[in-house]
Amino acid sequence: MANRKKRLAKETALKTKEKQLLSLLKKQKFKQKHQVKVQLNNVLQYLKLEKGYLSPEEKGFVKRLTILKARNSLGYTTILELMQSPRVNFSSLSHYKVLAKALCYIGIFRSFKTWKAPKTKDAAEIWKSLFFHLAVRFKMPKCMEIFCYDYLKGEPTRDECVALFEVLRGVGIHNVPEFKLDLNGKANFHFNHSPVRLDVYEAVWWAKFRSMGLDYSSALLLVESIEAEFLTEWKKWHSDLIFFINRHQASINAKDLRAILRFIIAQKRGHKWIILSSTDDICVPALYPDFSFKGRTVKSVLKYVHNWKIYINKSIEFGRAGNFKISTIQSFRKKCKRETIFIKQIKTISGLVKEGIDMGHCVATYSGSCLSNRISIWSLRLFLPSKKMKKLLTIEVDEADKEIMQVKGKANRLPHIHEKRWIKEWADQVGLSIYGR
Repeated sequence: MANRKKRLAKETALKTKEKQLLSLLKKQKFKQKHQVKVQLNNVLQYLKLEKGYLSPEEKGFVKRLTILKARNSLGYTTILELMQSPRVNFSSLSHYKVLAKALCYIGIFRSFKTWKAPKTKDAAEIWKSLFFHLAVRFKMPKCMEIFCYDYLKGEPTRDECVALFEVLRGVGIHNVPEFKLDLNGKANFHFNHSPVRLDVYEAVWWAKFRSMGLDYSSALLLVESIEAEFLTEWKKWHSDLIFFINRHQASINAKDLRAILRFIIAQKRGHKWIILSSTDDICVPALYPDFSFKGRTVKSVLKYVHNWKIYINKSIEFGRAGNFKISTIQSFRKKCKRETIFIKQIKTISGLVKEGIDMGHCVATYSGSCLSNRISIWSLRLFLPSKKMKKLLTIEVDEADKEIMQVKGKANRLPHIHEKRWIKEWADQVGLSIYGR
């Protein structure tokens, strides 16, 4: 019985607290609305008599109304009408201020008297309903309705305002030069049918991708995967990616497309930041800064993505993506008829990963030994008369003993007789011994 009484007492105390909080919130809301009414009366009296004391917020509103009166007299009289109407009861003067700001750029198409207030107490919803009734002639996509109030509440540039209000007037986005995206009528159609969850900026890009031939889900994935600020950085190469996705839409899944996007963004930016701990991070340089999708299949692109992941993992494993210590052993260069033989040290983790990729072996796993300067890795290359370069062999050298430990060609093949002659010539020239001889 005692426990039951304690429990009932606790429940009663909680309900009492809840009622007190609700009562307090109601009082605060009433106080706010009363305060706004007082501010509106002050503003109306000041406009009528052109004198009186105003707070800084009220002065800012009067200044906005003065601009509105000069630009849009019908908008000005409409604002005065709704300021005195009991049907509109915003809890903040900023809602009236933002509406006045909007009406500076767009005309009035409908009367305030014909407006039907929505059955909600949410001030933002009421504002949107009122604004779209007064000033917007045509049906707008959802993203415009959600975006409009929050956007105008900030400090948009003149070009941004012009772009926004041109669309609100019913002008197609392809006829608004401020977007600077080379849009067409098809893009305008897709913009008006854009997904609800996108903001205006994302919806414009989604419409652009759809007009370029991407299906609904691929365009959506592309917009949601790429950071907004990066969309403006890739104008020179995005058509290359779009063409690739269009060509392979049937064979590429969402997981692979996300991986490809992360890869190509890092390559085109030229780097990727990796956080190692709360106090330590590294900047990994791009492995393929000049990468192009031209002539590639999904399988071949995913190979590059896989190699990039290996490179990233190696950078994380060793805590940096820096250079190896330069060996005291000299490089080798020899003219052979019209071709040139060149043996040079691989000095970075990225170079080591590329060597492993190009040659089809596991040389990238030697990164740790190279960083500790126990070994150095060398590449034997053949330069053809056409200035093309062909990788022939990868050579491991023990730095302490100055000894060639192993030599491997593509897919771990053994060196040919003429290649052995070149290696021996280099070894004799720089004073290296060859393991097993």
